[in-house]
Amino acid sequence: MALNQDKFSLTYSQQFLRLLNFLRQKCQDTSEAEDIAQESFSKLWQNRDKIEDGKETSFLFTIANNL
Repeated sequence: MALNQDKFSLTYSQQFLRLLNFLRQKCQDTSEAEDIAQESFSKLWQNRDKIEDGKETSFLFTIANNL
């Protein structure tokens, strides 16, 4: 099942701060971390048809780590 809008919104609300903190530690720059977090969620949404149910968080953190 693809990622729907409700599941995306839930993932965003549950994972945004966690992702942001992860990125702040990696790049030591809050502004850059915020940009990467937003881009990561954008890519998550763009690839929603490819994501298995329950894998959205790992997909999101993989995207962020690669960016």
